[in-house]
Amino acid sequence: MSKWTALMFKFKEHGYRRAAAAITFFASLSMLCVQAPAVRNTGEVETQLLYEVEHISRKFARNLDRLLFSEGVMKVETRESLRRLVEWAESNKYPRLQEFLDQLDPDNTKTLFDAFRKGDPVGSTENLPIVESPQAKGHETVLAFPFKGEFYVVQGNEGSVSHQKGTRNGYAWDFIVMKNGAMFKSSSHKNSNYLAWGLPVVSPSAGRVVEVRSDMPDHPPLSIKMQGANYVIIEHRNRELSVIYHLMNGSVKVKPGDAVEQGTVIGSIGDSGMSMFPHIHYELDRRDKDKYAPGPARFACYFARREEDPQWRLVISGIPQVGEYLVGVNDYIDSTAGR
Repeated sequence: MSKWTALMFKFKEHGYRRAAAAITFFASLSMLCVQAPAVRNTGEVETQLLYEVEHISRKFARNLDRLLFSEGVMKVETRESLRRLVEWAESNKYPRLQEFLDQLDPDNTKTLFDAFRKGDPVGSTENLPIVESPQAKGHETVLAFPFKGEFYVVQGNEGSVSHQKGTRNGYAWDFIVMKNGAMFKSSSHKNSNYLAWGLPVVSPSAGRVVEVRSDMPDHPPLSIKMQGANYVIIEHRNRELSVIYHLMNGSVKVKPGDAVEQGTVIGSIGDSGMSMFPHIHYELDRRDKDKYAPGPARFACYFARREEDPQWRLVISGIPQVGEYLVGVNDYIDSTAGR
């Protein structure tokens, strides 16, 4: 029995109820005082971490604060995730990090924070604010999109038309421009009517050009008379290769041996080769001696939505699906900033 409890009983025996109640109050206060330092120290850690985030983006810090304290008290594992996020932000290589974080709504804030809850290593590049480790994405090359602006996935991996499972194109994508439910204006039998026709194609990552072709003609859309495709093949890390087909005749701007960066324009969208209309065919291959073997791939840090979606959703690392509209992070920031 504590001295407080003994004293309380003694006063009760003599009928001093008010004194006993007072002793009970002070005993409770004493217990709180004993626990206070631990609670205060925890609060200071959380406050400091959120303060570091606020230094980068106040809007993101507010969204994050609401998310982290939605359950009333920040859990220990959540605090560790916040610490990882702060470390990522402070060492970030992406020059537009504040703009990126400013554009995140509460749902996308949660998506970003969930990447740190997982505990997997993440980093950044000069072109992308957050990228997964090679172990998580299954390949070393950090992939951005091979286009600028907003595109639409008309055929994805293991598609039903020409990307069937187990075929040479099983891990490929076909990207077009789609607006108001249409990929062309006026007649569908003229290449120049297609919204994607002539738009720039860019390197999705740094590397060195190993093969090109640019002399094949563009055939009319929906034609059954097709010849070979114009293309560019870029070798990245660990013998991984970006294979990009259906470029416009004479549009290829690079040659074998050229070094390219992510975003370097390599040509224009055409309708050459086995193509029914102007689009970009993309796949990430692996070199095995002198042969190319296609494999699964994931694009890093982009925004996606479907026709019925009211808002764009952040994708940390994903496999674009048929029916999705896509936009890279830099183009998303520019569009939302009204540029």
